[in-house]
Amino acid sequence: MISPIPLTTLLLLLPSFALAGTAHRKRRSCHRRSSTASLAAATTEASSPSATQTLPVASEAAAPASTQVSAIVVDDSSLVASGAGQWTLKETMIGHNFLDSFNFETFDDPTHGTVDYVGAEEAASMNLTYSTDSTFTLRADSFSVVPASSRGRKSVRLASKNSYTAGVTIITLSHMPTGCGTWPAFWTVGSNWPNNGEIDIIEGVNNDGDNLSSLHSSSGCNMPSSGRVMQAAATGLKCGSSDGDNSGCGTTNNAQENSFGAGFNNANGGTYAMRRDSEAIKVWFWPAGTEPKDVSGSKVIDESTWGTPTAVFPSSDQCDLDAHFAAHQIVLNLTFCGDWAGSSYGSDSSCPSSCDDHVRNSPSSFNEAYFEVQSIRTYA
Repeated sequence: MISPIPLTTLLLLLPSFALAGTAHRKRRSCHRRSSTASLAAATTEASSPSATQTLPVASEAAAPASTQVSAIVVDDSSLVASGAGQWTLKETMIGHNFLDSFNFETFDDPTHGTVDYVGAEEAASMNLTYSTDSTFTLRADSFSVVPASSRGRKSVRLASKNSYTAGVTIITLSHMPTGCGTWPAFWTVGSNWPNNGEIDIIEGVNNDGDNLSSLHSSSGCNMPSSGRVMQAAATGLKCGSSDGDNSGCGTTNNAQENSFGAGFNNANGGTYAMRRDSEAIKVWFWPAGTEPKDVSGSKVIDESTWGTPTAVFPSSDQCDLDAHFAAHQIVLNLTFCGDWAGSSYGSDSSCPSSCDDHVRNSPSSFNEAYFEVQSIRTYA
């Protein structure tokens, strides 16, 4: 028979048990922040990869196998955010150094657009990419009539050399492409689509005025029908792509003015931020001059001060984000017509003829088809 422990001994031991339990909870919390604040980096091959490699692709179709690239992702679990909601600056892409962080992708457009993506040398010689000390511009050819035998109007698609897991990506622009037939996008995507996921931060077509932010994934990922505290309106809850349905779980920003297109440009642009970790993917938009001070280049940012997100995609029993979203590259591109801009072209009464005919034969209509990027910054 075991002798009972005296009450005085128990009272002496209780503080030790309490401290041990607290320390264990702190270690678990620190570990969770460490893994969700990690930034994974990978280098990709140049734009002429071998047939055994895997490229990130857009949501509607896979890139040809002969143009695929695979990236080796190195996860640095030592990167820990400095506090709840805080992230530390890792990269700045700006001005003359902007292209140091990107590769040009020249394969056929996976979204079946009337576009001819060109490489670095041709883009520079045609003035489709250029920079100043503080800005970078990516634009479409707005001078040439495009023959029916070519892939389409010349433009540019950039994919980051690094890949990223948890963290924050912030882009500030003073201008984005707009006009009939255009389909600009700023997004992130994994190497095996849709299994590694896609996050659309900025996207729209033709003369849209409201930005679309959305997720695309493998099957088994759905957003809840209620409980998401955000400004945008949900346009779909099924993120998974299956049976030819690649619409994803989108949100349309009809709550904030000038989030896309000509309105965005007339208001001198703005800033978008996308934050991703194991708990949620969130997007914020601020018109120029209204953004929080820390998103303009601070070494440490604090999302807890940013207010209600534009879009929220929570991880839940309906969608385990870590299971559906792997390391992503950042993509900036401008295509034309294709699966979305082309299919919705006829619904805009201000757009002439057919989308393909307009894109090929009206070069001056694309004078406004350009991104002017002030900066892209990544945080971990």
